[in-house]
Amino acid sequence: MQAGLAVAASALVGITIGRAMELDAGPVSVTRSGLTVQLPPGWEESTSDPGRPAISPAIAAVPSEGRSAGFVAGKLSSQAAAVRMLEGVQRADDRRTPVRLGGLNAWRYAGLRQPPHLSGTGYLVPTRGGAVLVICHASKDEARLRLAECDRAATTLVVHGVKARRLPSVGRSRERLIRVIASFRDSRSGGRRRLAAAEEAAGQAEAATFLQRSHDRAARSLERISPLADGRSLGNLSAALRAAAAAYGRLARAATMSSSVAYTQASRAVVREDEAVRRELTRASGA
Repeated sequence: MQAGLAVAASALVGITIGRAMELDAGPVSVTRSGLTVQLPPGWEESTSDPGRPAISPAIAAVPSEGRSAGFVAGKLSSQAAAVRMLEGVQRADDRRTPVRLGGLNAWRYAGLRQPPHLSGTGYLVPTRGGAVLVICHASKDEARLRLAECDRAATTLVVHGVKARRLPSVGRSRERLIRVIASFRDSRSGGRRRLAAAEEAAGQAEAATFLQRSHDRAARSLERISPLADGRSLGNLSAALRAAAAAYGRLARAATMSSSVAYTQASRAVVREDEAVRRELTRASGA
């Protein structure tokens, strides 16, 4: 369902990936299942590519010499499923960026974690019927060369019989959501470590106050994000964050009062609200 043909390495948002880099003479053009692409020089079609995802690609190719790299290209009927597939193997510190593959709008996913010895890059082209995926992979010692070859080949991708779509503005909402959730998780993780390590009431109050503010800050950020692609708002997650912030506020006050009874009760409330936040984070991350 997918094929990997990549773009010249550049993480700048909105970059246009043109055909500035000429393929060597006589590139091999392959057309399968409504997709056409020019293979990189020295590459050939393949029916076996152990590095590819568990998909049924329209086109698969590997270097003629060795099997240390490969790409696949194909179609998925669900754009949401394609997004989840790529985000599921992307490093947490990487973000997708909008690019142009020739005449097509696409998302570029850098930093894909394939099997431990492989690095990868993915591209998602939204269509009226779902999405076209292009995924490249290479061994880490050859990643720079092989992924660049895939990048140049990706600019030749042509989709037949299906109308490609512009990148929707709601995609920016999801981008903002990803950033807010990542920042919140980092903040919460640090705050919880501080709280667990605090042995004195003052330290406990300080850590609980920090967590209260980080939850409130995340809720405010979410409330400024437009609805996601499926029309869902983020109200439930925002409400859960607000409730957890209030629980941490009570915990901070209980620590300041040096009341073991109040602190125990507030701790139980924190556990309940933290669980609610985790549930809503899971739902929002899979939207």
